[in-house]
Amino acid sequence: MVLCISDHIQMVFKPYPILTVASIASLVVLVILGNWQWEKYSKKSNNIVTVTETALKGSAVVVESPKGGYALQVYGLIEGNSVWRRYVPGRINGVGDPVFFSYDATLGPVQEPLQIFGLGTIRTKGISNVFVRNDRPGFFTPRNDPVQNTWYWFDSVKMISLYGFSVKKPVRVVEQEFIDVKDVADTQNYRTVKNPYFTNERTDTLPRERHFGYALSWWGMALALFIIYCVYHVQQGRLRTKL
Repeated sequence: MVLCISDHIQMVFKPYPILTVASIASLVVLVILGNWQWEKYSKKSNNIVTVTETALKGSAVVVESPKGGYALQVYGLIEGNSVWRRYVPGRINGVGDPVFFSYDATLGPVQEPLQIFGLGTIRTKGISNVFVRNDRPGFFTPRNDPVQNTWYWFDSVKMISLYGFSVKKPVRVVEQEFIDVKDVADTQNYRTVKNPYFTNERTDTLPRERHFGYALSWWGMALALFIIYCVYHVQQGRLRTKL
């Protein structure tokens, strides 16, 4: 392949066929991955959140449990930090089918028990989204341990049975738009943050800055691959200029 740069200078390019095909395929994949992460970054930067099924504003959940007990401890990530999200059973405005309410979350690997008795009626913070969680265990997801009250994904029928309810269909959750994240060492010390679980879409809890970094990484690898490809062909004399 001969490319004419000017009337007197030509570029000679004799690419290695297999290497070229593999490099082009890799570049396409890397650019697509970079664009994918950039879209996630842009979406989170614009605070685009899908509200699904039912949105409540100014409602309350009346905590209810025939068997008493403690709040569910469900593992999650908020702003890149490991947390235990605490859910309590109840009914919206005291009527209808039982639901799980996202009460709050505690930081760190250690759970902080929360006794249900005495919680009474809880007003929601901002808008609350009501839906059936579509969580599914992945290949590497640890198993739920009902005995230790340790949950890694929502198995709502089994969860609600622990509180004396008998249901055959998935139980809805009430996710608050904002949630309190507390320090286990001092539960009076807390801050209110945007709840990343405020949707029944596949939950993505990574901070938006991570997506920006990933996008730059993928695009950077694509650029590095292109440079290495060109330098290699120059060293082999397959990419050169001639007068």
